[in-house]
Amino acid sequence: MVRSDIKQDKIILYKKNSVSVKIYSAVLSNLGYLVDSYTTKDDFLKSIDSNYKFALFDIEPFRAINSDEFVIKLIKSSGVIPILFVDRQEHLDCCDTILEQESIDTIIEKLKKCS
Repeated sequence: MVRSDIKQDKIILYKKNSVSVKIYSAVLSNLGYLVDSYTTKDDFLKSIDSNYKFALFDIEPFRAINSDEFVIKLIKSSGVIPILFVDRQEHLDCCDTILEQESIDTIIEKLKKCS
């Protein structure tokens, strides 16, 4: 059942764990979002364009190679709103974050707030 209070914004999703990708994709799709999902950094980065409203992605793989700021700038320059999945609570001035263990209601609120 698709929720009617959410318009059909497109989301590009990158999670390094394929099970997480399936779960987040299914939940977000059921909420009415159109989701394109990726499990590799390269495919995710190649696919970012202005057709997406949001980019939800794991930041740690990019931090590991010191390219997190570059990725965030790339996403923003495409007109897409970056929202980062993080392992621990942190505040970033550049964008919103989602803790891995946050509820779907919290994620929905962050998406609505960023719209």
